[in-house]
Amino acid sequence: MNTGTLTFPNNSGNLGFLSLYNAIRPPTVITNGITLATANNHYIFANNTTTISLVLPHTPTPGSVIWVTNVSSIFTHFCDRNGQRINGLAENLFLDVAYKLTVLRWIDPITGWAVI
Repeated sequence: MNTGTLTFPNNSGNLGFLSLYNAIRPPTVITNGITLATANNHYIFANNTTTISLVLPHTPTPGSVIWVTNVSSIFTHFCDRNGQRINGLAENLFLDVAYKLTVLRWIDPITGWAVI
């Protein structure tokens, strides 16, 4: 029966909503250099002249998520795999589509980060 109440796994009182709030934070706009990513954050690449790299966590926990968006006019920005795999491949992820939100979820050491 639909009660009209939204619940989350392991929700006890408002803790589920606090977890959701902590998991979805305002994005971090990166404009130059190298940035070390932390799980459950959104990064926006915003530089039209110089390549930016976002270094993915080296030891992510299962279920970790990272959101990335390229809002620049160049397509050489990339996510550095930092020794892990992306979609099972030992390759960095280039953000070669403008204004596309890309979601990376950590699966395991074999698959690594899955692009979803």
